[in-house]
Amino acid sequence: MSMKRNNKITLCLSGACFALATFAAQAMTQDEAISAATEKLKLTDVSLDYRDSYGQNIRAALPDGTWVEVHLDRDGQINEIEGHRKRGFSEQSVRMLIPAEILQNPSYPSEAHFQKLDFKDGYKVEIEGYGPNSREFKAEFRHDGKLLELKKEK
Repeated sequence: MSMKRNNKITLCLSGACFALATFAAQAMTQDEAISAATEKLKLTDVSLDYRDSYGQNIRAALPDGTWVEVHLDRDGQINEIEGHRKRGFSEQSVRMLIPAEILQNPSYPSEAHFQKLDFKDGYKVEIEGYGPNSREFKAEFRHDGKLLELKKEK
């Protein structure tokens, strides 16, 4: 076997080992992300729905027993929470995730029942749900608290 071919095989094996080690480290990080989300939201009955290169999706129960789907991005950050089977969840159960500036905005729907909470690219937060009068709404806020859009069912 020539020295050149031997070096190519060694290089190829090194690359494969590096890729495998990187994948294993990433999987550990993803598991740690699930643990962090579980602790932050005080989730129970957590199960992995799927995992891909964009992140992972888990199903779990909030402390009040409401089932939700939580999407974690590839960095392990919570980027979406959605009520399981359109049942929604209380605002109080996810309040700790909402930036203080948004909570202080008079248009923030603190009495609402949320269907979906979506954190968009670190720039805005979208909230969909039902107000205390059972009317559907969709609100978009910037992280600095500015209301970008508010749509209410008439």
